[in-house]
Amino acid sequence: MIAPSSQPSGASSSSSSRQQLNVINYCSKCNVPLAIVDDIPSIDTVDLHKSFATMLESFVVLAGAASTLEASKMGAGGGNGGYHDAISRVERILDLASGQADATHPLCVDCVDQVLEEAQKQAQEAEEEKKAYQAALQALENEQNQHKQHGSSAGRQLEDEIHRLEEEERHLLREIESVDHQLAALHREESTLQAEMKQLHEDEHSFWTSFSDYQSQVVCHEEEVAATNAAIHYATRQLQRLKTMNVINDTFHIWQDGPFGTINGFRLGKLLHTPVSWDEINAAWGQVCLLLDVVTKKCRLQLQKYRLLPRGSYSAIIRKHDKATLELYGSEGGLSRFFSGRRFDQAMVAFLDCVQEVANMIHRRGDPTARIPFKIDGDKIEGFPIRLQFNQEERWTKALKFLLIDLKYIIALEAASR
Repeated sequence: MIAPSSQPSGASSSSSSRQQLNVINYCSKCNVPLAIVDDIPSIDTVDLHKSFATMLESFVVLAGAASTLEASKMGAGGGNGGYHDAISRVERILDLASGQADATHPLCVDCVDQVLEEAQKQAQEAEEEKKAYQAALQALENEQNQHKQHGSSAGRQLEDEIHRLEEEERHLLREIESVDHQLAALHREESTLQAEMKQLHEDEHSFWTSFSDYQSQVVCHEEEVAATNAAIHYATRQLQRLKTMNVINDTFHIWQDGPFGTINGFRLGKLLHTPVSWDEINAAWGQVCLLLDVVTKKCRLQLQKYRLLPRGSYSAIIRKHDKATLELYGSEGGLSRFFSGRRFDQAMVAFLDCVQEVANMIHRRGDPTARIPFKIDGDKIEGFPIRLQFNQEERWTKALKFLLIDLKYIIALEAASR
């Protein structure tokens, strides 16, 4: 801190060429008043840098000090040149001193000693740090040397390991190249397989389409087969039923009505107490003639002596050797009845002979033990004559009944022979 002092009364500003100014400075740390001797030459005549260089070993003028110097020169040219010049000179001294040390000037002697002691302490600490750094550097250098000594064998091992790894790398690269080739081959094979798979899918689709069509055809065929089998089964049942049936027996129903034998409901014969018209008798003979003609044709039999002419109520038999026609029907009495009755008897005897011939031929073709129940002998059947003239009606009716029974057996023998 700088404080100006009062000038003595006896001094005159005009009598002296240089103003004398007493300036009081205080220590910047302990505030003790300091006395600074202003023995610096004039600014215009003396080089301040050279003067301070002789006072201090190394003194650097800072930028702040140079600016203060320039300000002092500018103040010297002013009206209050003497007073301000003195102040400027003192400030320049202090600035120059402050620019060369860490402490702020001005300082007293005691404070300077303290600053020097502190600077020495910091220098000692810096020296200790320097020694510690040097020891650490030495330790690092020793450790590096040890590593260099032990690193030769480890280096060789490391080089061997590197060589081994390089060889392994080359081997792995060759394997990778081989795997790449295999992978490319697999990709090509995969492409081929995918093409084959696509073709297989198309073939499978075509196969299932064909299979569906074939299955539809099979279903239709099975339906047709089932329908055909059903038709065959039905036809077989009908055939078996028809085989078990005797068409001739159903067509020509032979039965009895008391003492009369009947064929399809027509009675054959006459009795005194039960009269039967000749129309019914002739119709019955027409059915009997037709029955025997059907049996001969079905069995493909050829009669030797006679040929049957079934013509209903007016049936007849033709004798082959003389072509004579024998009427197989009768009429009421009278003279014509006598002559017609004679031909009627001959026709009945011829019919009885035809029945015997057919029975013998069926017997030879079929079972030899089979026989008609009533034996035929000439114009008699089981001892009863078949003729109407000179015969009793009861015996004639009995002979006709036996004839119908033999015809029924002939129908059964014909069916058995098939």
